[in-house]
Amino acid sequence: MKNYAARSTFIASPNSKAELSASLRPVVRVRHSLAPCGLRHPRSALWVPVCLCLCVLILPLRRDVRACPQRGADPQQIEQARHYLDAGQSQRAEALLKEIVESNPASSEAHHLLGLCYAQEHRFPEAIAHLEKATNLRPESPETLRDLGNVCLEAHEREKAISALTRSVTLKPDQTATQYTLGMLFLETGRNQEAAVYLELARAHGLKHSGVLLNLGRVYLNLHRTDDAVDTLGELLQASQGDWRIQLDVGKMFFDNFLYESAKPPLMRAWELNRASYEAGVYTALVHYLLGEQAESLAVLLELREKRNRTVEVENLLGAVYAKMGQTEDAARILNGVIKEAPDRSDAYFNLGLILLEKGNREEAMTLLERAGTLQPNNAKVFYIPATQNGCAAARRSLEPNANPVPKQQASSARADFYLQLGKAFEHRFHYTSAAELLEIARELDPDNPETLLMLGVSCYNLDDLPGSLEMFLRAISLRPDFENGYYFLGNTYASLGKDREAIDAYRKAIDLAPRNASYYYRLGKVLFRDGKTDESLAAYKAALSLSPSDGATHSAIGRVYLRLKEDDRAVSEFQEAIRLSPELPEPYYHLAQYYARKGRRDEAQRFSETFVRKTALTRKTPGQYAYVRARE
Repeated sequence: MKNYAARSTFIASPNSKAELSASLRPVVRVRHSLAPCGLRHPRSALWVPVCLCLCVLILPLRRDVRACPQRGADPQQIEQARHYLDAGQSQRAEALLKEIVESNPASSEAHHLLGLCYAQEHRFPEAIAHLEKATNLRPESPETLRDLGNVCLEAHEREKAISALTRSVTLKPDQTATQYTLGMLFLETGRNQEAAVYLELARAHGLKHSGVLLNLGRVYLNLHRTDDAVDTLGELLQASQGDWRIQLDVGKMFFDNFLYESAKPPLMRAWELNRASYEAGVYTALVHYLLGEQAESLAVLLELREKRNRTVEVENLLGAVYAKMGQTEDAARILNGVIKEAPDRSDAYFNLGLILLEKGNREEAMTLLERAGTLQPNNAKVFYIPATQNGCAAARRSLEPNANPVPKQQASSARADFYLQLGKAFEHRFHYTSAAELLEIARELDPDNPETLLMLGVSCYNLDDLPGSLEMFLRAISLRPDFENGYYFLGNTYASLGKDREAIDAYRKAIDLAPRNASYYYRLGKVLFRDGKTDESLAAYKAALSLSPSDGATHSAIGRVYLRLKEDDRAVSEFQEAIRLSPELPEPYYHLAQYYARKGRRDEAQRFSETFVRKTALTRKTPGQYAYVRARE
């Protein structure tokens, strides 16, 4: 008989299913009571007839009321049906259970077993109908609800499954397998907050196999709870020192979330444990490369080559490593060889083009980049990241009042759009040096495109060229006076330069043009708060919150306002709400640590202070998170 109690899908190591099944109990059998109406009193011989008479009298009057059976199902028949199911004799079980249901339609146990019988035969609509009947007859049975949920899951009726399984664990919270199944269901549907709740419950109730820790870590990363992810996955790594697959999977998860320093130890361990794994080798070489450890990356790549893993991927990364080591000729030789061997792949064109662009070979670089753009650029493995760029300075010089205009090149509009889109793609991956160079080419080809000027300004801002970004934002809004994004980023730059009055004017203009954008009110509130305009700042923050009630950063900012207004209780409430909504934010932990320190509550102050330090350290090591912090400063 199929054990629907143990039905769980999860992403884990190959032995995780075995671990899970070993921790589960068999299906809990539904108990059967012989007492009419569920009551029993052995010393009352007259009680049963009276109860039966009452049932007979009530039934005609209240058709909507469920009465209990006039006689119980034969427990021997139920046991025989269960025996048939356990032996895989589903047809004999079905025939017997149908007889029981026909003679006693209110037998929840018979409906329960008949539902499992149909599920075993993949007759899911009939299975669900009988299991729903069983749950209606015994709504407080967690076992029946659990089996209903698991069968609905088999039938791909996800929402029904979630409803039944949630009710089951509400009635009986210590069902670790069911909690895990719910956690995975929510994870698969992108409902990460709910996934975290149930995976944490499964872990708290003792289910700690690799699948729980791996997927709980994955959920934490999705929620940007980086420190929780590092702790949870660190526990898994410690318990799985000899499992190269788990080391690799965790390393890749850290890598994909830009946590390169956290990714490096498990990736190196995976490569150490299994030198035959091409994937472990490539990821190890790549993480060394991204951390600036070119000699270590080179050693891994050369070993991969010796094992006849001379793939396009390895050769592209090897070319990038040689370029970073200053061996440009070797890099060009390797990448030109890749182009010759795989002329229809864009990877080597991109990597060599960026290397030449950094070296100042603009025309040759553009030829390679434009060729790459015709060869499915979305699938390219672009490894090279220029260390320096001249795009911001060149753009700033060209925008000076006495600068000579750059003549447009032939067919510049189409080419400019190519470089604009390419620059935006690099900027999205936080490769601001590459983005700045490519966007400057786009600006030279089409100098009056406000979007190009805006995106180039954003890259220059993130490269700390504030004067350059200021000039580009001013030029963008002069070309498009209704460009609300232009005013918003202009306000950010003025604020970073300490020009608060100009920043406030720019934010107010952005709000006039787009009054439904919560970010504009938020940034306005930040500058007003810094200028000591507390009431105006609070009004701006509340406007932001009315448009985006679940924004943790805004709640944290309002908490700071209440601290200034000496309304400590309201401040603490806002900081706690900020943590609930956005546990990845360091700021509310800092302010709560300061608050509890002032109150003399040293233990709480220490706890929040340590959390703040950990979150800040991880955030600043993560490119995407650091960009987010800068945008919120």
